[in-house]
Amino acid sequence: MRNVRLALWALVIACALTAPARAQDADECPNPEGWKPTEAELQAKLADHEKWLKNGGRFDPSIPGKANFCNANLRKANLSGADLSFANLRGADLFEADLRGADLWETDLQEADLHGANLSGADLYKANLSRAGLSKADLSSAYLSRADLSFADFSFANLRGAELSLTNLSGVSLYGANLSGAVLLKANLLGAYLQEAHLLKANLSGADLSGADLSGANLENANFTRTRLTKAIYQPSSAPAKGQLSGILDLTTVRFDPGEHSGLVQLRAKLRETGLRRLEREATFALERGITRHAFNGWKAKPERSTFLRLFTEPGPIIEGVLRLVFFQWTTAWGLYYGRPIKILFALIVLMTFVYIVPLRTEGSKDLRNGIFRIWPKGRIEITADSYETADNETVERLTPKGWVVLGFAFYFSALSAFQIGWRDLNVGSWLARLQFREFGLRARGWVRFVSGLQSLVSVYLLAMWALTYFGRPFQ
Repeated sequence: MRNVRLALWALVIACALTAPARAQDADECPNPEGWKPTEAELQAKLADHEKWLKNGGRFDPSIPGKANFCNANLRKANLSGADLSFANLRGADLFEADLRGADLWETDLQEADLHGANLSGADLYKANLSRAGLSKADLSSAYLSRADLSFADFSFANLRGAELSLTNLSGVSLYGANLSGAVLLKANLLGAYLQEAHLLKANLSGADLSGADLSGANLENANFTRTRLTKAIYQPSSAPAKGQLSGILDLTTVRFDPGEHSGLVQLRAKLRETGLRRLEREATFALERGITRHAFNGWKAKPERSTFLRLFTEPGPIIEGVLRLVFFQWTTAWGLYYGRPIKILFALIVLMTFVYIVPLRTEGSKDLRNGIFRIWPKGRIEITADSYETADNETVERLTPKGWVVLGFAFYFSALSAFQIGWRDLNVGSWLARLQFREFGLRARGWVRFVSGLQSLVSVYLLAMWALTYFGRPFQ
């Protein structure tokens, strides 16, 4: 009995070890390049494959009969309605073959030539079509969910109404392809070529279009909900559906060629109409940053003349680019980071505090021309021993505090300098002065006055940029 058990275990182990080898042998390509089966051979192999499927060959590789049409010449073959699921068609020539309604479930069609083939309504679930040629093929209403279509050629192919959910379309060429009404839910279109493609009413919800090229693509009424556009070339001929734009990812990173920003302008208008303010800001940032970048690149792209010489002969573009970069992109990122000017303003107040410590620590006798002075105005309230009275004269003193008081006065003067300029009743500097326990003013002289005035100008610009970008749309 013991010997029987050992024999059974040995048989199980041998089957387990040899099964992968037999599976590999079954998937090897014994056919010569360009082998063309006769009609009788073709029908016989299809019949054997059907029996293989019924006998559970997909689960037991040892069962013979699996169709192997690798390298086969099946040009214009009539395979409509054929059950070729799990078959090996790697490298097969299926030029203009009729595969209407064929079952190609998990079929290996890697590098197959399907140019002009009719695959309308075919079931290609999990099929391997990597690097296959399907230009001008008809795949209307085909089921391609979870299929591998990476780097395949679908130029001018008909994919109207095709099911492409969770499909790998990375690096695929869809130039001029018809994808109207196609379902591409969570499809991987990383680096896909979609130039001139028709995506009318296509569902791209959750799709990854990172690095994809959408030049001239028709996106009319397409669903872009939660679509990822990381570094995509976004210059389509029309915008997606107005109510299906929420959750677009990485819109700030999209690119476009010089002068080809109308598609992004259309998208921004749709986002504004929908009320998606954050995405609207991202579209504005991508648009203006791209224009700035093209201004710099266009100025540099003149190898016939030296860069140094163009600084003097053609300063306009570089000056415009620098002004756009410094005053708008660095400050608010074209309205995307509307809170950044306030952060810069307060950081500047802290930084200038340490600058103003220098004149406060300098004795008056050592530097008579520069410093910070405290002005006691006429009519201020003075407290005597037993009464209150107003002062009859104005007095001035050089401010030279001791110890940690220096830091307090330096910070206070920096804050007053930042908010020195106001609009009518909106004067923060005046409000800060009213928080003092005693009535006095701080004024500067010499280089300190110049630095304080410069800080005031920068601060008022930052405040204006914050107000304009927060409450309005200054870049539209």
